[in-house]
Amino acid sequence: SVVEADVQDTPKYDIYLVIDVSGSMGTCGQPLNPDMTCEQIIITDDSPIVFTKQAAIEFVDAFQLNRSSDHRIGLAIFHGADRSPTPIAKIIVELGNNSKNLKQGIDSLYPGGGTAMGDGISIATQSLSENTRPDAQKIIVLLSDGVSNVGSDPLIAAGLAKDNAVTIFSVAYGPGADVQTLKAVASLTGGKYYNASTGQDLADTFGEIVGV
Repeated sequence: SVVEADVQDTPKYDIYLVIDVSGSMGTCGQPLNPDMTCEQIIITDDSPIVFTKQAAIEFVDAFQLNRSSDHRIGLAIFHGADRSPTPIAKIIVELGNNSKNLKQGIDSLYPGGGTAMGDGISIATQSLSENTRPDAQKIIVLLSDGVSNVGSDPLIAAGLAKDNAVTIFSVAYGPGADVQTLKAVASLTGGKYYNASTGQDLADTFGEIVGV
């Protein structure tokens, strides 16, 4: 499980969890079509999104957010519209210290569509730049289980994050993740790359990031 963050003698953080909710984060409920797409995405106990939600909620809990907290956390998602090349990145919960809102946002996540990683980075960077506090460090915790296949280039988005003093901690979840891109995104912004093969690895990884 994710350990509690030591809030003493630490700087202030404004953090966005940026989570991949593409179709591969769910489970195919029907056989694949000839073009290797799935007609129906469902969530089972073994779906990657289930373990993602658990790890994200533990991450939020570790910061013990409240009205007097020095830290704020927001939630953003990225995927791609079903049957359309249109990229989708959305702020689900704005930066704040209301853990209940964050947990409700995390619990509402449902997989579907492609992987618009660059758009996810960009929308979180924009919010951090517009809403962050001058004395807070700006952080993105980026989780993806696939290869960016729609929307803007993740490396261009990471360059924009760097220009706005945003540090990205990237997590490759599962065997299909684009390790090379996730490593480059973290390196470009002075962050750190992590690999999580299983749900337990993911919880451990989020705990490592809390510790950092």
